Amino acid sequence: MTDWVDVRRTLSPASTVSRFGSCRNWILGLLHVIQFPSGLPVFARSFANYGLRGTSGREKCNMLNPGGVTVLRLSPDMVVKYGPHVTITEAQSMIFVAEHTKATPIPKVFAYSWDSYDELTKTNIVNELKTYMDELREIRSEPYIGSVNKGPVRDQTFDNFHVKGPFESEETFNETILDAYQANFPKRHIRSFLAGMLSQKRHSVCFTHADLRPQNIMVRGGSITGIIDWELSGWYPEYWEFAKALYVWRWQNDWVDYLTKALEPYYNEYAVHSFVAEALW
Repeated sequence: MTDWVDVRRTLSPASTVSRFGSCRNWILGLLHVIQFPSGLPVFARSFANYGLRGTSGREKCNMLNPGGVTVLRLSPDMVVKYGPHVTITEAQSMIFVAEHTKATPIPKVFAYSWDSYDELTKTNIVNELKTYMDELREIRSEPYIGSVNKGPVRDQTFDNFHVKGPFESEETFNETILDAYQANFPKRHIRSFLAGMLSQKRHSVCFTHADLRPQNIMVRGGSITGIIDWELSGWYPEYWEFAKALYVWRWQNDWVDYLTKALEPYYNEYAVHSFVAEALW
C-alpha cells in the first residue's frame, strides 16, 4: 500500500462487518487508514472492554462504535477510522506531529480524502488518469460485451436477472437491460421510451474499468501509483466508463468536475442508465 491514497466513503456500521472479509477491495474508500508502530496491546484491550465479538464469532473484537465514529481493526497493527465525526483535520494533525517529533508514538496515516488536495494536485492527478484511460481505449477490442475471456457482464443491473451474457452486440445487450428492468417492474409502460434512448447511437466497444472513483485510485506525492478494484471491468460500450463513474460517485464533491476532463462525457447514456440502476441496484 502506498503512503497516500485518494479516499472518502461513508459505510454504515451494519455493512462494515459483513464486508470485513473483503476489506482489500473497499478499504481505500474509508477516511483514515492508520497503522500503529508497535502493535495494539492497549487498543486491543479497548476492543475487549466494549465486549464486541469479531466477525468469526470468537472473543476477538474487530470494531468499536462509540457514536459518530467507527474504528475497524484490519490486522494486529492496522485500523480504519470513519464516520460523520471523523475529520480531515485529525489526520493532518497526526501527520504534522509525526513529522515534527521523534519519540511521540503517533500512528502512521495511510489514507485521507480527495478534498485535501489543492487544485494543482487535482489537475495533475486527472491528467494522469486521462492518459491511462486513453491507453485502455487503445487495447484492441473484442467482438462482444462482457468480462474478460468472454465472461458474463459484471454489473449490479444483472445481479438478479437470469441472463448475464456475454452479448454479441450492443443491441442484445440493451435488450437484456430492458428485460431485466421489465422483469422487476412489469406494470410500467416505459420499455419503448427506454429503448428509444438506448438506441439513439451505436457505440464502439472498448475495455473499461467500470468502477472509477477516488477510492480506487492510489496516489502518492500527487501522482497516481495504482488503479485497483477491477472486478467489474471488461468489454463494454464506450460510454460505460463515464456512466458508471458518475453513478457510483453520487455528486459528493468536485470529483465529477475533474472526471469530465479525463473521460469523454456521455450525458444521455448516463441519464438512462442512472434511471435503470436506481431501480435495479
